[in-house]
Amino acid sequence: MLVSHTSMSGLRAASSWNEVAERVAEARQAAHLTQEELADALGLDRTAVTKIESGRRQLDAIELLNLARVLRRSPEWFVSAPPPAVVSRRTQLTEEATFPDVDALVEELARDVELLVELGELDPPEPPSLPQPVSDVLGAEEGAVRTRAAFGVRTGPLHELLRACESVGLYGFSIPIDHPGFDGAYVALERGGVALVNGSVDPGRRRFNLAHELGHHVLADEYSADFALGESQSDREKLVNAFAIHLLMPRDSVVEDWKRLGGEEDPRAALVHMAADYRVSWTAACSHLLNLGLVDRDAWWTLKERRPTRADYIEANVLFVEELAPTSVPPGFARAALRAFRKHKLGADRTVELLRGTVSAEELPLPDQIPLDALKGELRG
Repeated sequence: MLVSHTSMSGLRAASSWNEVAERVAEARQAAHLTQEELADALGLDRTAVTKIESGRRQLDAIELLNLARVLRRSPEWFVSAPPPAVVSRRTQLTEEATFPDVDALVEELARDVELLVELGELDPPEPPSLPQPVSDVLGAEEGAVRTRAAFGVRTGPLHELLRACESVGLYGFSIPIDHPGFDGAYVALERGGVALVNGSVDPGRRRFNLAHELGHHVLADEYSADFALGESQSDREKLVNAFAIHLLMPRDSVVEDWKRLGGEEDPRAALVHMAADYRVSWTAACSHLLNLGLVDRDAWWTLKERRPTRADYIEANVLFVEELAPTSVPPGFARAALRAFRKHKLGADRTVELLRGTVSAEELPLPDQIPLDALKGELRG
């Protein structure tokens, strides 16, 4: 498993035409277009595209809008500097693997959150503070305990994870991504943070991936210095994974449920109930039992290989409720976008964009009526 983490303190404007040129080349390559094909789509000579990508030719406003349309990026994307290595988590890939389209999507989501903050409609809460840097699994577990306390859910299953994350300043989005190896990404903003999880994977894995990115949000500053000298990226990610599973399946609750459900006598039947109640993947639930010492390695292997079927859940009279079905946006973020629309701070098209198509333009509420005095004042101005 390859994982990497980075953060971003705000999104800054490009400082030179060379930076804009790099963005144009990046977007063209991500769209799998040659310079000649892009030139044809823009109605320009190929040499013009070559000069644009080398920084020797500037773009006027009309050209920038056409470029954004052809390459399917916002105009702001081209004139803003990218955050370094936005993607924070990838699986089963080499370190050289990149996802330019995912990086661009995470940037867009970050800009959307920052826009609503700038408009005064979104006020990201601070994440829970930890008493000391996290350097081991026990510290990661303590971080999960403190985060649950911040949620007001100290024990038992943690449902509505998207809403819970938002309460500590993490805005999570579940969007289908056509990269089987991509799980999720995180970027830290000046205020709050943004997480993207691959909505194409199974529900339990989606929740674990969001909990993982929440670990980056909560633990990032605390553990990053500890791993600056010589520790591997995988070691760092193991702590974030430990945070994630203890957040979703807290030790005391799991031990209590294991006894109540007769896990010693019938481990598989007990685990079927627990995987559904805690809304985690079968693999994650099996591994957590092993790490907690509730099963030995032989039992773990047997359980792992006997994945439950839909019939097993029906027979056990339990329902696996799906969370983070694509496309999902943070509920508070969505309300902030609708407030901005009502107050005439956002247009209908931009509001639909922010909501990622979960609401159509026809479904938007009516904007608030502008007082007549205010209109007269604008006319006089």
